[in-house]
Amino acid sequence: MRVSEFLSSDSGAVTVDWTVITAAIVGLGIASYTVIMPGISDLSTDVATFLGDQEPSTSFNGAFGNTVHFDDFEGGQAPGWSVQTTDDSEPEFGGILGRFGGSGGAQMVSKTYDLDPDAGFAVLEFDLHAIDTWDMEMLSVFVDDALATQRNFSTHGTHPGQQQELSSSDPNLKITYGLKRDREEYGFWRRGDASSFDETVSVRIEVTDPGESLKLGFGSTLNQSITDESWAVDNVTVTSTNDVGSV
Repeated sequence: MRVSEFLSSDSGAVTVDWTVITAAIVGLGIASYTVIMPGISDLSTDVATFLGDQEPSTSFNGAFGNTVHFDDFEGGQAPGWSVQTTDDSEPEFGGILGRFGGSGGAQMVSKTYDLDPDAGFAVLEFDLHAIDTWDMEMLSVFVDDALATQRNFSTHGTHPGQQQELSSSDPNLKITYGLKRDREEYGFWRRGDASSFDETVSVRIEVTDPGESLKLGFGSTLNQSITDESWAVDNVTVTSTNDVGSV
């Protein structure tokens, strides 16, 4: 074929065109990457820093328009508590706030919860664990820094019928106890005195006209080290509501 015929021939022109266009697109992509990549890297670093500084939320909106806060202390999480000592070493308990010893009956650990200001009630629900060698000492519960209720424990079982609850006469407080797990061989009893057991009670406190926030606190009259006797809190739920029957 003569050179003049080759130059005037259009056979294979489409393939050549697509090759050129594809090469141009690839080149444009590479050029765009070099411009955009530094910004993407900076943004991803900013997002990671922001997320790392956040505390997990423990509140959500429940049924009937109730505002609910929940702390189960799993994974060592105790946001907002004045003392953030947790323990998840005992499978029978899972994550707990504690273990704690004596405070002379005074409040030693607490948390303030934000409430719905339009709600007429707050409902507090939680579990109290009496661990190891309790000899009728008191576990105290405080609401807004005032003593709301006390419960004594005898995990030895040597004071039958003498365990009791003592509650405030405040008409704005309605306090109910339930026996969740009676004295038995579970939990931390293995680590202290094997002749004593652990015991768990559930507590429900209905508060009338609580305002915009509420402080829940605890203390005890224990007088030995926590390796001999201790207590803990678990499964704390605080609900703002206008209908306590829905909680």
